[in-house]
Amino acid sequence: MTIRVLFMVFLLAMANQGLGQRTYFTNQGEYIFSGSPYKGTVAGVGETRLRFTLFPNSEFMFNADSRGILGAATGLTLRNVGLVYRDAELHKRRSLSMGVPIHIKLGDLENDNFFMIGAEVEAFFHYKRKDWNNGEKIKYSEWFSEELNIVQPSIMVGVCRRHIMVRAKYYFFDFFNQGYVDALGNKPYSGFRSNIFYLSLAIRQFMNFDGNDELLPDSGEDTQNEEAVYPGGSYVMDQLCQIPF
Repeated sequence: MTIRVLFMVFLLAMANQGLGQRTYFTNQGEYIFSGSPYKGTVAGVGETRLRFTLFPNSEFMFNADSRGILGAATGLTLRNVGLVYRDAELHKRRSLSMGVPIHIKLGDLENDNFFMIGAEVEAFFHYKRKDWNNGEKIKYSEWFSEELNIVQPSIMVGVCRRHIMVRAKYYFFDFFNQGYVDALGNKPYSGFRSNIFYLSLAIRQFMNFDGNDELLPDSGEDTQNEEAVYPGGSYVMDQLCQIPF
């Protein structure tokens, strides 16, 4: 229900941009600090560990901002999501994901100072696990693993201050598939919650498609000239309008 409401607000925001808009592309990486309530399958023994990931966490976003305080964005993401827990030994689980987010932005958009709320649907496409057994590391990986809930919806909130964004995100579904049956006929994740939540830090960069990415410029340079504030924005839109759908 929450994602549906955000999607409707997103559509309204995008429709509103036609009255006077600035459009541009951004990319950003994320430094992710994630956690989960999952502690392993042995009750009272395991403990959750904080997980830090740097690579490959990236977003490519198309932004449309009004002349006022409202903006919207959508695009594609590639992310490294997972959890770490410890019982008698250390265990690491992660999946690479691709997603489609929608963001609603509110604030001083020309100076890249805003509050955002958004939702995303991701597909967990490559699973990897690492286990330590008496000091020996055992690794296993798999594409589109039945061990996971592959489709993962999430919700997020964040704040951006002069191109630096701090964001909190929560996944609605368990990381592990509780209905998964292993080779021995057991359901190792049945009854165990494994939703992932994280805090992240990112730096937004403006993409001008001439080989030099740069931070979004401040409005003080020339707020009367759209090309000075968001160079290449109208050019990108002209090219998109010429694509035969």
